[in-house]
Amino acid sequence: MKSNKHGRRERAGALRRMAVAVGLVAAGGSGVVSAVSLDTGNPDLEVKWDNTVRVSAGWRVEEIDDALGDNFQYDESDYKFEDGDMVAQRLDLYSELDLVWRGDYGARVAVAGWYDPVYDDTDVAQNPRPCSVPWDGTACAGLPSSYHNKEYSDLTEDFYLGPYGEVLDAFLFANHSVGGVPLSVKAGQLTTYWGMALFYPGGIAQSQHPIDGRKGAANPGSEVKELFLPLTQINLQAQLTPTIAVEMQYYFDWANTRAPEGGTFLAPADLTMQGPDQLGGDPLASANLPRRAPLEPDDQQGNWGVNFKFNPDFLRGQTVGVYYREFDEKVPWVFLALPTMDHPKDLGYRAVYAENTKLAGVSFDGQIGQWAVGGEVGYHMDTGLKSTGFAFAEDGARGDTWHALVNAIYLLDRGALWDTGNLALELTYDRLDDVTENEDLFVRVDHGNTCTIGRNGPPGSWKDNCATKDAWGLNVRFAPQWLQVLPSLDVTLPVSYQTGLRGNSAISAYGVNEDATSLSIGVQLDYKVIHRLTVEYADSFSKRHTLNDVAVSGNGNYGVTDRGRVMVTYKVAF
Repeated sequence: MKSNKHGRRERAGALRRMAVAVGLVAAGGSGVVSAVSLDTGNPDLEVKWDNTVRVSAGWRVEEIDDALGDNFQYDESDYKFEDGDMVAQRLDLYSELDLVWRGDYGARVAVAGWYDPVYDDTDVAQNPRPCSVPWDGTACAGLPSSYHNKEYSDLTEDFYLGPYGEVLDAFLFANHSVGGVPLSVKAGQLTTYWGMALFYPGGIAQSQHPIDGRKGAANPGSEVKELFLPLTQINLQAQLTPTIAVEMQYYFDWANTRAPEGGTFLAPADLTMQGPDQLGGDPLASANLPRRAPLEPDDQQGNWGVNFKFNPDFLRGQTVGVYYREFDEKVPWVFLALPTMDHPKDLGYRAVYAENTKLAGVSFDGQIGQWAVGGEVGYHMDTGLKSTGFAFAEDGARGDTWHALVNAIYLLDRGALWDTGNLALELTYDRLDDVTENEDLFVRVDHGNTCTIGRNGPPGSWKDNCATKDAWGLNVRFAPQWLQVLPSLDVTLPVSYQTGLRGNSAISAYGVNEDATSLSIGVQLDYKVIHRLTVEYADSFSKRHTLNDVAVSGNGNYGVTDRGRVMVTYKVAF
């Protein structure tokens, strides 16, 4: 197995952690858990080995939208599977081993492996109709593919077909006291999650770790901390006083966020992200440009952060956090690259990542009645802003932005309609404060020729993914549960809804888009805790513009709005 980067998820506030955990179980967001303790013969040494096997089957239940399938930027992903085809036959294994010495010292290792024979056919699909002569600019079978020889690259095969795997957690930890101050240290490959966000990745935790966008696309409504991928770091926590705690982190590596690879079922465009070899499609405009190595941060260590948590008596159990971070971002712009010594003849395109973003923020974590509530406000300095694609640039538009959110989790009481369950709500707000660099590249409503309907088209609007000054978003997860419907069988009805209420976020990395919506609804059966069967329907919706009945621009991931699907998943833990 290749070593990659995943990790452990933590969060301050015992009540809030409990509420989130219950919410995840009820909504089907976490794996079935069953700890196995191994007898070591030594009372000081505790060893736990947990395994979860998941089998998934999925079907596309929505026809190909011709407006998307006729666009050469989307046809490879759209035509990979047609209505009624299986889109998943996946087997996943997750295994974790914990060793703890006298409760205070230890190590953790977790690995994941997968195999999905639905991708046995590694040929890249295209719109099957013959190309017209002269070519009319729409997708057809004779156009260059985004992959060499119209075959998946090794990376795409590894992550979609397999069998393949990666190391997730791999760290050491120690709990000790120095001068009467309790200390906790973790060193190695792990995940650290700050802030109060449940669903929104653009707040205090923005680019704290790369995000597994492949998993997020396949599982609408996933909590953002579930999608974090680990990085090698040292993390130190100290309880300075009974009411003041500090946490510091320093990273020794960096990695980019993952996205569904072009030519696979949920890819937002054929060129995304690391799998495709070239920009396929338009031979008349030499659009089959080669993908070049990304322009990554020069020094891939040195990202760091510190936070303080205050829990004074007058707050009566509520917690206030203060944060400061400096980091390199993990979601790229896509820009053109001039010929180089390594590629003396070829113009190309590449991913480019913003460096040296700074962030300051505050958070609140507490309880109001039966609601576990949280909120945060963050100010991001020199963060990456939405920038026009395929410009000749080594850095995109940068600016200062405000980000705020408030959320609440309510544990449902037994009533006439359900036995228990949870309701989670999160409202987010983004605001552009100032553009500090490369304003000519900024894709903003009413801003020069960067905000257009399609590339080089007429002036566009928020419907074309152009940024606005302010943006509001909403996330809802509702999961009523019925206990002991049959002996040892619990039933949950998880529903997730995410949408942009108004405006488009200015940031390039994350944010919300007006009317861009994802929805999932399912039925989850839990038997004797260790068995889980879930049946779920998921889909996406968004605004778009068409030209000659071909989609040329849109808001959010409009390229996947015809991928309605039904998934059946079985998990067992041992």
